[in-house]
Amino acid sequence: MHQHPSPSPLTTQGLAALIGLNLLEAAYPDGLPRDWHDPQKLHTQIEAMRMAFADTFAFNADPQHVQVPLDVLLSKEYAAKQWATHFDKDKVSSVGG
Repeated sequence: MHQHPSPSPLTTQGLAALIGLNLLEAAYPDGLPRDWHDPQKLHTQIEAMRMAFADTFAFNADPQHVQVPLDVLLSKEYAAKQWATHFDKDKVSSVGG
């Protein structure tokens, strides 16, 4: 009987969501603004998720075969460094592309 390999316990979307939330916390240390229609806020949220998916695609793998640095990827310090290094409020980030 053929068995399919089980998926990684680190789902891509779950890991990206956690990284993205940390990036948004780095972007808005006093809390997310409530104006849902502000273009700058939307740009910031889109860039946070773009950066999160770039990290997820670069590092996520089957932990039975590869050491995934979850402690680093999910740390507040890593998010703050990534945000400071890659985010420019006036343009799309260079991360992942």
